[in-house]
Amino acid sequence: MTLNDVQRAALALFAARAAGPRGSLEQMKAIALCIRKRVWDGWYDGSWLSVIEHADEVAAHLPPVTPYYLDPNSRIFQRFIVDIDELFHMYRSPQKAPIGTQTAQQVSIDGNSIGDCCYWMYLGQPIRPWFQQHVLNNQAKHRAQMGLMMFLE
Repeated sequence: MTLNDVQRAALALFAARAAGPRGSLEQMKAIALCIRKRVWDGWYDGSWLSVIEHADEVAAHLPPVTPYYLDPNSRIFQRFIVDIDELFHMYRSPQKAPIGTQTAQQVSIDGNSIGDCCYWMYLGQPIRPWFQQHVLNNQAKHRAQMGLMMFLE
């Protein structure tokens, strides 16, 4: 096992849990893309594990009171882990992208542009004061919405 294997697994588990028990495949992918954007922007030390481990510090909501246990038999979760390699290894700059691959600026999931987003929140859930002050009050750009989920730059 390599560090990249561990990081991809951590990303898949984090995004699936963050999407929650009713999360769609597209929402899981969008959360993974937000984490990837944070890594590319150099948050914390710029490593995948550090960004994932500190994700709760910049979350829109408090962690759930009751834990959400992943179902390894969930077809949505199984489809997501098949796609995690593409999300993890997607090229950052158009100059380096082989023909036929998407770049971060082109990422669209379910018709929503997610490539530049670093934050997500659920509509109708209480917002943490930190998130309100530092993200929402800081003129964050609303970039995409999927169901009851909003993604922000």
